[in-house]
Amino acid sequence: MNGNSTASITEEYPWLESYWSLFLRRMEADRLAHAILIVGPAGCGKAALAKAMVARLLCRENRPTACGECRSCRLLEGLAHPDYFDLQPEEDSEVIKVDQVRGLISRLDLTTSISARKVACIRPADAMNAASANALLKSLEEPAGSTVLILVSDNPGSLPATIRSRCQSISVVQPGREQVVEWLQASSGKPADAVNDALQAGGGSPLRAAEYLSSSSIAAFKQVRDGPVSYT
Repeated sequence: MNGNSTASITEEYPWLESYWSLFLRRMEADRLAHAILIVGPAGCGKAALAKAMVARLLCRENRPTACGECRSCRLLEGLAHPDYFDLQPEEDSEVIKVDQVRGLISRLDLTTSISARKVACIRPADAMNAASANALLKSLEEPAGSTVLILVSDNPGSLPATIRSRCQSISVVQPGREQVVEWLQASSGKPADAVNDALQAGGGSPLRAAEYLSSSSIAAFKQVRDGPVSYT
């Protein structure tokens, strides 16, 4: 996960405004849980929301959005923040292994170096196998110091109920078509017919549609969609 940005997450992805506001309200009221589970369909902006949360939690300034200027923000931007841990499947693997989780837990037991808290992001959380999930449970039950764990999942049903029940959940839903079309046109500068084709190809997902608009894949999609039907 790359570093932070001074631009608001809601400016970049306007449909995330309500989720970001919820996060800020919980944080300001000191009601933010030590474990947050962000769920929703693929391509709806969950990773971007998690990234903004990480940056805000680690930033040393008291602002609605990470300042992008303090030492903490600069280190996060350079992928060198000592209080941030990003847990994903290793290269050539689709599974987050138990040894990876144990390694994370041992690092979370250390005191903070720069920020007021330690933050870890596990994505996709549903890539944990049974042993990995069980290893994580202790940290969810008894977090070390000022620690916040952020789990991101497309398929939360595959996570053990014991994991889900110990997390404060944020469920991101697919934004409405009108909002997505407006965002795609503004961000890409492409005409309406191209945006509609990309949105159809992306199954309604704004970020998948954006990928289609910025690549040549949309031409292949249209060829398959509009190609002649052969009857034998």
